[in-house]
Amino acid sequence: MISYISKVTVAGALLAAGAAIAAGCSDDASSSGPGEDAGSGGSAEPGSGGKPGAGGAGKAGSGSGGASAGGTAGSAGGKAGEAGSGGSAGGSAGAGPAAGAGGESAGARAPKPKCKTSPEQVVVVGDSYLNWITHTFPQDIIREAGETWRMYAVGGCSLGSGGLCLIPDQVDQAIADDPDIIASVMTGGGNDILIADELMFPGGSECKDRRDSPMLKACQDIVATAITAGDELMQTAAAAGGRDVIYMFYPHIPGGGFGGMNPNVLLDYALPKARALCEGAEQRTQGKLRCHFIDLVPLFEGHADWYADDGIHENERGSAAMAKEVVRIAKEHCIAQPQSSGCCEP
Repeated sequence: MISYISKVTVAGALLAAGAAIAAGCSDDASSSGPGEDAGSGGSAEPGSGGKPGAGGAGKAGSGSGGASAGGTAGSAGGKAGEAGSGGSAGGSAGAGPAAGAGGESAGARAPKPKCKTSPEQVVVVGDSYLNWITHTFPQDIIREAGETWRMYAVGGCSLGSGGLCLIPDQVDQAIADDPDIIASVMTGGGNDILIADELMFPGGSECKDRRDSPMLKACQDIVATAITAGDELMQTAAAAGGRDVIYMFYPHIPGGGFGGMNPNVLLDYALPKARALCEGAEQRTQGKLRCHFIDLVPLFEGHADWYADDGIHENERGSAAMAKEVVRIAKEHCIAQPQSSGCCEP
């Protein structure tokens, strides 16, 4: 069992600034169940010729998990009929069921997340944005979390192509070391672009330099390949029993040198695709895995002093901010929390 594995390989100033992953996160454990939303009360017909309108019957909320209070008592049943022309007010509200089928009167809730019993149930996978010589994220996350999570992130790793190694292999290794994993923190996709596979995608090395990179087929294919690999990674994590993924997508980087002349053009192209990947994970895994997306662009905005001199990576100030955000999201959404938190179940 590996309590903490530092796999920093100084293979060059490698990023993680580009494209990939993420999928459907449900940001609220209480809303993950399938089924209809709250039943809505039927609206009443207005009275005609001075006759009162009939109160409509409230529609019962149906389904499990996602329904709130079966129409909250049928949204008070129906809406009271309005007064007809020259007449008195319509009838009283129609009666609706007190709760949706399979739900509770206060709204059916999804099962609580599993409580963390050991810090080794949380793994960190990704690239140099999580483990590199320009910053202190491994130490920052220990400080913020108050415990040591298993570190598998390695500089230079990519998500689906290119790079010096593959992030999905890190997930496989983590499962092999100890399959009891309930949450993962990750980055991925940047090196697919920075260290493009020219044999697989001829012209791919130009993606970090060209202003028209989103229009180039090679660049589009690199991003698509990374997204597919990200989906397969999440399916693997879900099948192994993982419940949550926190995915951080790269900030706008200064660029220049190895980072390329216009790296943020393709970053912006990949961002909504990565977000959609993350936000769709729960649906694609049939509710097994939630993905929580962290867009680092707004977090880093206005903080030019958070970048290292290489024009790609964050420095210790940037990594400290990233670690704080990860732990904030974990607590807010009951990710890998102890039983004492009261938000999870053993």
